[in-house]
This record gives sequence, structure tokens and C-alpha cells, in this order.
Amino acid sequence: MIVDIDFETICVNCKEKGYSFGYTLKSILYNGKFILDLPQRYLNGSCLFFSYLGTNFFIRSLENSHALGAKSETPIFSMINAKHNQSSTLSRFTYLYSLHNHPEIQKRNTINNFKEQQIYEYVDMYRFPSEPYLFLFYSFRNGTDHSLNNFNFYQYYDFDIYGQDFFDTDKVGYNSNLGYIYQYDSRFSIEESIFAGIGSVLKKIPNHFEGNSPDSIFISPKRLDLRDNLNKEIGDQAVSLQWKVPSILPGQIEVFPVAIVLGKGEAEFLQNIKKAQKHMQKLISSVIKAINIDSRQEIDPKLEKMSFSMKEWCKN
Repeated sequence: MIVDIDFETICVNCKEKGYSFGYTLKSILYNGKFILDLPQRYLNGSCLFFSYLGTNFFIRSLENSHALGAKSETPIFSMINAKHNQSSTLSRFTYLYSLHNHPEIQKRNTINNFKEQQIYEYVDMYRFPSEPYLFLFYSFRNGTDHSLNNFNFYQYYDFDIYGQDFFDTDKVGYNSNLGYIYQYDSRFSIEESIFAGIGSVLKKIPNHFEGNSPDSIFISPKRLDLRDNLNKEIGDQAVSLQWKVPSILPGQIEVFPVAIVLGKGEAEFLQNIKKAQKHMQKLISSVIKAINIDSRQEIDPKLEKMSFSMKEWCKN
């Protein structure tokens, strides 16, 4: 494989029990060189903001929401099933979020006897034996009776090009034509350094971007938008993108395709982006078909047996 990955194991004993969970990336290697090496969890993956019935939801890390001191005693997005092909080049994860876990929605339910309101999150990961990229399709189905308004989807990565030993020699850049933000190592010329970047298809150019030091890049309910700027300094850097959707209607599915693209030198990196964008666009229809399969909506009995799904996360 040109691109090798290792997942963060959410449950310590999951592998021992013969079942693999989660899609949080612990490491990515490109031709044997680290480009992601044990990043901070809060800068590794995606987060959301949306408004539902006038109540704002800010979910800071979808991949690690159970481990970030969430106010709710139950997990935020709870895994209900996970499927992999034999070569592990295709993985499909389904998560469920019950809006009634929020205190404000609980009050409404008590007063008005509302039915349970849920959002499905689907993550479809594609890897390719001979391609310098991998794809993450994040899809959200609004299973509630009301619109999810001002829907914001964010993707973060704290790349350390060539590994943690060189975390403080990175630079960041943004290609506005392709909608890709990236990092490379300043110790090498732009023709020689490995590049690592994130973006989407041309039809889904991000609304905002930011490349900055990890301590400076945060968004919050008080400042939702990334600042469309790049830290010009050499140092510890992280990259982020933001997509905005006015609303997701009841029953509607919104897909956010995200590609992690790698390359040796700027010219090769740009070529790989264009190739990845075309490849990713062709896969969207397959992703939507996979999302709508009945079994994708069901709770895996193995997860239920291990108390890992909707009830509680594995304690061990």
C-alpha cells in the first residue's frame, strides 16, 4: 500500500475480542514516511454545529465525542454497526445521535410528548492499494420531524510531516481553485517535501478554511466560522475546512466527501488532488446506495452484546 493507516482503538479490548471499532486515524504513512503521527484528538477528524427547534448543538469531535467530557451521560454519536471488506480497503460505519439526550429537547419532549428524534451519521472510508489518497464520505440523514438549520461541518487534521520528531518545521498553504488546504515540511524545498492535504470534490468547495497553530484554530458557538487565513510562520501547524448548509430537511441526506491527498513535491501533489477529485466524484452515487441499505440502519448485535452501541461505550 502506498498509504498505510492505523485506527485509534476506542475500546482497549476491542481487538482482543475480535471486533474493530472506530475510524479515528492514529497514524498515516505515505511510502513509509509518517504524515500523521498520534495527533491531538480534538484536531483529528470532524465536528458539527447546527440549530434544531431553536436549540444550538455544537458537537466538537464526532470521532471522539464519548471521550471529551460531554455533558450528556450517554455518548454523542453512538456506533450502531461497522462493516469492512476482507482487504480492509473499504469500511462503512453507522452512528446514531438521539437529540432527546439534550436537556432542552428533553424539556420539550416532556411537555409535548414528542417522539424520539434522531440523526444518522454514515462514514464510508475508501483506501486504494496503488493510489496516493484515501476518501472519507461523511453523510448525515435527518431522521427528525424538523429541519436542522445553519448546518456547519468541519474537518481538522494536525499533520506532522515526517512524524512527531519534526512537528515544529511545518508550513501551511491553501489552493483556492481546488479548495485544498495542506502542510509540508520547511526543511525541504517545495519540490522535495512530502505534502499532505484535505479537500473535497469541485462541486463541494469549502466555504471557509484556516491553517494555524493547533492552539489558535478552534471554533466555538461564539465564533463558528474559520477565519480564511494562513499562519505564515514555520512551526507546529494544523489545517481545517468548513462547509455550510442552510438547512437539512426531514428525511434529507447531506453528503460531505473529504479526501486526504498526499504527494512528493508540490507539482505531484496538485496532480494527485485533481485525480482524487475525479475519482471521488464517481463514488458518490455508490456511497448513497450503501447508505440506504436497510441493514445499514440496524444495530449490530455484537455491539449490543459488548454494551458498545446506543446504551454505553465499552468501559474497558
